[in-house]
Amino acid sequence: MGERLKDDFTTYLYHEQRAGARSRVDFVAAHVDLDRAWKRVVTYGNDEGLPREYHRTYDTARHNCPLPVEELLERPYYEEEETALEAFEWLVDNNYLLEDSDGWYHFNYPNTVISGVTVYELKMHKWQDGLDQATTYKKMIGTEAYVVIDANRIGPAITNLDEFKQKNVGLMALTRNSLEKLYEPTPEPGRTPRSSDELLRLSERTFWKFIEENPPGDAERQAEDEIGQFQNPYKARRIADRIDEVRE
Repeated sequence: MGERLKDDFTTYLYHEQRAGARSRVDFVAAHVDLDRAWKRVVTYGNDEGLPREYHRTYDTARHNCPLPVEELLERPYYEEEETALEAFEWLVDNNYLLEDSDGWYHFNYPNTVISGVTVYELKMHKWQDGLDQATTYKKMIGTEAYVVIDANRIGPAITNLDEFKQKNVGLMALTRNSLEKLYEPTPEPGRTPRSSDELLRLSERTFWKFIEENPPGDAERQAEDEIGQFQNPYKARRIADRIDEVRE
């Protein structure tokens, strides 16, 4: 089933993806916004992920911010103070730490690259349980949801299709060789999932997977007029230089 979903409906597919502290979705399809993904590479120049030696500072920032820089640098307990300072500067440069007007730093997942998330709840025949779970998971991390049921036992779900329509959850029939879409939910533009932390984690995971499969040499798809969108000429120059680097 996973391969069929990946081939037909999604960019990146994950099995048993967390939707909250105590819940997991059978399958999650993360749809990547290619413009956002490439813009993030070009803007921040980071296509290799978090350096291993900076993990402690990253974890400290993620769990304890907002903090003033002095306290943030004290918490990782590095043997060498310079390493903590390097990590801090890297996190700032790559938009993981944002400074407020009082000099405190807030943790931030930079530039989500996901344009949408489809959740799929798989059931052999218990369509009501599947519908309830898919509805919940959509509220938490999804922008749309489907219940996938064994085609030989999907009759009761089809009989109660109005309940799927009422909750705006799609329905699919699974056979040994096919996956048929019986009801497609209506798009809900602008709807924000509840579990923003899990969604941002999924975006980070998807971004690094995207970079692994699509080396930044393809950044030539960035339009030259994008430079003009930045009012700060120094930042525009840095972005222009970065585009030249990845094209080479």
